[in-house]
Amino acid sequence: MTFDIQPVKASGTIYIRADGSIDPPTAPIQRNGDTYTLTGNITSDANGIVIERDNVTLDGAGYIVQGSGSGLGISLHNRRNVTVKNMKIKSFAMGINMGSGGIPISPSNNSISGLTITDIAGFGISLWYGAHDNNISGNILIRNGLGYHNWAIDLDLGCNNSINGNIVRDSYGGISIRGGTNYNTLSRNNITNNIYGGICIKGENNILRNNIMSGNQYNFGVGYGSGYVNDVDTSNLVDGKPIYYWINKQDATVPADAGYVTLINCTRITVQNLNLTRNYEGIRIHQTTNSTINKNRIANNWLSIKLSHSSEITISENNITNSYCSIYLSESFGNAIYHNNFINNTYQVYFDGLWNVWDDGYPSGGNYWSDYIGIDLYKGPWQEIETGSDGIGDTPYTIDYYNKDRYPLMKPYGGPYDIGITNMTLFFRTVDEQGLNLNFSLRLKLVNYGISTETFSVTVYANTTIIVTFTDIILLSRSSKTIIFTWNTSGFAKGKYTISAVADTVAGETYTDDNTYVADEQVCVSIPGDLDCDKDVDLYDAVRLLARYGAKIGQPQYDPNCDIDGDGDIDLYDAVILLTHYGEKDP
Repeated sequence: MTFDIQPVKASGTIYIRADGSIDPPTAPIQRNGDTYTLTGNITSDANGIVIERDNVTLDGAGYIVQGSGSGLGISLHNRRNVTVKNMKIKSFAMGINMGSGGIPISPSNNSISGLTITDIAGFGISLWYGAHDNNISGNILIRNGLGYHNWAIDLDLGCNNSINGNIVRDSYGGISIRGGTNYNTLSRNNITNNIYGGICIKGENNILRNNIMSGNQYNFGVGYGSGYVNDVDTSNLVDGKPIYYWINKQDATVPADAGYVTLINCTRITVQNLNLTRNYEGIRIHQTTNSTINKNRIANNWLSIKLSHSSEITISENNITNSYCSIYLSESFGNAIYHNNFINNTYQVYFDGLWNVWDDGYPSGGNYWSDYIGIDLYKGPWQEIETGSDGIGDTPYTIDYYNKDRYPLMKPYGGPYDIGITNMTLFFRTVDEQGLNLNFSLRLKLVNYGISTETFSVTVYANTTIIVTFTDIILLSRSSKTIIFTWNTSGFAKGKYTISAVADTVAGETYTDDNTYVADEQVCVSIPGDLDCDKDVDLYDAVRLLARYGAKIGQPQYDPNCDIDGDGDIDLYDAVILLTHYGEKDP
């Protein structure tokens, strides 16, 4: 379709009056019976065209109706059996409005097709207040709703409308079906790259078929306050993956290719090992019981998991990240929520205060909360008597008075078999090969986060050379151990060394990120007295030692690099060693 962009200036709104006349009569519209055809482009500083007559056709013949950012492009208030086709509508506050205008006459049996609607500040096409049995098909809507955060196509309190074969892109939102909007059909719509939403439905008994939603911030969802019972099959795709919208299902597992999941009045359903992203809800559960949500990656959703009027749901071992709210509970109680990783969500939990279980007891533990600020100095079920880290915070993560995670995890949950290196303490110090200070001390802290006693080995490296391997380390469940090791640097060439430690992977362990620990700083083997490891002993080294002279180990001023002889204090002996080598350079 091509557009001739030479405008015919209209001084105000053009009307197709109830008697069939065109007002003003000079407007570039030709009438042939009940068919009105544009003969040129139209620009307007107010509304574009207002149709006050039923049973007519407005054929744009490829011309443009262009506004200045305000008003309506085409007004169909209270109209019946009107067809609008084949034109471009641009730069209005609203593209096409089809509503009752506040009086009890519902617009119906109208058809909007073959339009390109661009740069509309508000709604591109709106069907409001009882609009029914209308057809919106084959239209292209681009950059709609950006001014007022509105949807390109918006249905409110209407029914039996058909929205099919439309393209909506680069707008605020695609298609919205609001509450009380029922028995509508959406099919073959392509909704892409909108900055907020794809398709959102809040009504009931709507039918969705073969709609493609991709690249939207939130591709698909079921809005607040809806009845939820809609016919949505797997021909509808979100980022290339099917929607599973199950009603009255039992004893089933959601297929692994799911891109969105809704369960309504279901029981004994398993939702497992899915990757659910960029939707209003990753998983939507309503009036469902005795089901399992396990080991899913749910990210970048508005609500990652939403439960309403549901109970006996086990939600465990899910990674829930970067969403507005990780889990939303409404009128839902008696659910078990544990071993999940809640990371970088704006709100971790939103709920109405009913009782749910937020941990799996001790030593199994609760959830990992990225906003938890507790510490881990104690172990055991009381977390306040027996000293020693166990990977569980010493204070609960409080949701409200009755809902607490008693055993919040100190690191992301890694499965029932999981060990890790939590800390490596080393003194960044200059060591030498001349018999003065060959030994370098480091401290490793190991934790068993799992449910079983583990036996394993840890190997320490300087760069890629093995320094030492500790074998047959035994750690009970939820216990820790500190290993102190002294490295004799004799035989190592001068230079800087990166120190790392690697713990074996134990049987059944799947999370191994923390099995390797690399020290933040390096160890330097150099000339005695080269405190800054720049390959010479000079004034900078002398000033550094003088500034810490007299300090002993454990004191704030103590610097291990300045304790050249390694005897625990910085004294005359260290100064003499430095002066003996003063001026030396590493060739």
